[in-house]
Amino acid sequence: MAVTGEIDGRVIGDPLQWFATEYPALISCVQSAYDLGELSTAWELSCYLAFFFESRSQWDAWEKTHLIGLKAAIELDDPYAEACMRRGLGAMYVYRGRWAEARQNFDLALAKIRAGDSRRWEAATVQSLGDLDRRLTNWDDALAHYDVALKIYQDLDDRLSVAAVTRCIGVIRRYQGRWDEADRYFMTALPIVEAHSDRRSLGSLLHSIGDLRRRAGQYTEAEQYYARSAELFESIEDRRWGSAVKRSLADVRMRQGRYDEALALLDEAADVFDELGDKLWGAATLRCRGDVLCALGQSEAARSALLEALSRFESAGDRRWMAKCHISLGDVAAGERRLSEAIAHWRTAQRLVDGLGTAESAEISRRLEESARP
Repeated sequence: MAVTGEIDGRVIGDPLQWFATEYPALISCVQSAYDLGELSTAWELSCYLAFFFESRSQWDAWEKTHLIGLKAAIELDDPYAEACMRRGLGAMYVYRGRWAEARQNFDLALAKIRAGDSRRWEAATVQSLGDLDRRLTNWDDALAHYDVALKIYQDLDDRLSVAAVTRCIGVIRRYQGRWDEADRYFMTALPIVEAHSDRRSLGSLLHSIGDLRRRAGQYTEAEQYYARSAELFESIEDRRWGSAVKRSLADVRMRQGRYDEALALLDEAADVFDELGDKLWGAATLRCRGDVLCALGQSEAARSALLEALSRFESAGDRRWMAKCHISLGDVAAGERRLSEAIAHWRTAQRLVDGLGTAESAEISRRLEESARP
């Protein structure tokens, strides 16, 4: 059996490497299938390819093939196929920060699914709506979606999907500063995900746990989780998530006073995000870079990075990250002894997070209280 496995490995090769070489031909296959009237093949192949496009952050190819698949599904008058294509398009638009298009496709997908009888796809689409609302800081709506998805997955005994939703709820609790709850959600999901072979799910969960440990100042533990996460993302050639891990590790290095290492990690991450066209994760990297430069006393460079990050988050309407940028801009101004400017930034941040219940609220209050002291 070992010899057979070795031969199979040599013949088949690594799927991701094969895909990296052959994906232009596969895109052409989707178009050819549609042109030849093989409509089922067109949408099904498009659906399968989405996994690889997601791994490699190839948004244009994902959109192109899914739009072809959507046309095929509509011509087939197949509600299930149309729902699959629309959910896939919605997920891709979330990655690109095209929120309205994402919601429109998710809503249409959900209507098609509920007209039929696919509870698993219903749960997956509701979960996707939760992911969208989480990104938009509509946390109550996101939690309501996750609750619906969780109950369906539990009814279906889909433990891996239950764990995925559990992690998402934990992420919101972390954003809200409810650290103990976040930790319980993450550690509940961990043994379930570890028992499966979904490397992306495990990598993202380990990254989330690392972020929680970093926030608690447990840097050694955070680095251990980040190392495991990075290894998993490297194994599936997911450069986007791998770069997110580097950004988180850069924050650890900054807190440790290892500024040159932090900047090197941020440069690597920024290059990947720029190449992939991921403006929002690139903006988060710029914000972290601004914090490092502020710590180094390079105020003008820090302000420039933070203003660019702020502009991107304003375009996306991301209130939480806009607030984080204003907090950092206030810190830069405070370092220059421009206290009135610093207070103005912190008050802007306070208005942005008002009603969100974020962890940043405490940071802002502390800064404003300290600035009021004689």
